[in-house]
Amino acid sequence: MRLLRNLGAGKFADVTKDVGLDKVKLSEPRAIVSADLRGNGETDLVVTQEGGSPVLLKSEGASANNWLALDLKALNDNKSAIGTKVEVFAGPSVQKWEVAGASGYLGQSAPLLHVGLGNQKEADVVRLLWPTGVPQDEVKLAAKKTQAVAELDRRGSSCPILFSWNGKEFEFIADMIGPGVVGHWIAPAERDVPDPTEYLKVSAKSLKERDGKLSFRFMEPMEETVYLDQVKLLAIDHPPTYEVFPNERFVSNPPFPEFRVVASRDARPPVGAWTTREMTF
Repeated sequence: MRLLRNLGAGKFADVTKDVGLDKVKLSEPRAIVSADLRGNGETDLVVTQEGGSPVLLKSEGASANNWLALDLKALNDNKSAIGTKVEVFAGPSVQKWEVAGASGYLGQSAPLLHVGLGNQKEADVVRLLWPTGVPQDEVKLAAKKTQAVAELDRRGSSCPILFSWNGKEFEFIADMIGPGVVGHWIAPAERDVPDPTEYLKVSAKSLKERDGKLSFRFMEPMEETVYLDQVKLLAIDHPPTYEVFPNERFVSNPPFPEFRVVASRDARPPVGAWTTREMTF
């Protein structure tokens, strides 16, 4: 057995004797797997031998630093999350993994990802890209414990989304360009006629200057391709007693609604709605 220490820049040092592995005597070894068998943050090794008992190599001293174990549970993928790409950001450290389906010849290591955190008390961000293409961020995960991370169901909508800077953070405004989908299925052998132009309302309270500029973020979270050819910002100055809205609605085929601004005031939302049988509020 040999243990190599990664020195960076493609260089390794043989530290087999430094840790005492040269004194371990094996007979016909077949596989080596890793797992935190004692639940203390130290990754132990188990070596199997043909015709002999397994050999347990205990890690000593690794728990002096902080650590984190990630137990990934996929939703729409294989349940073991095989193929998930993981990035862990903790202070100045950035580490990357891809969950493997097999860990070696005739052996399978524990499915948990074991993350060394050094002196950091938590992982600032754990960024995952599930095999279905769904991204997910988990923040402020405490050290020295196993953190279960379940895949979020984020495939319920496929429209791109718009955020604007409101002076404190980027605020979600709405999804958009729903009528602009190319090839949208309407009925058997019938597809939509895309309407690529859309006006979206951003209220004044949701839009503040950032370094002297108005700042927006346009994102596509799903597995689609978005073509954005032109962006215009139209300011509507109106009395504070009025509300204004674009004349937008989802229409699958022409005639599409023409652009105009709808102004209203003294809105009186309905108190309730009911049928002939019951009333709900």
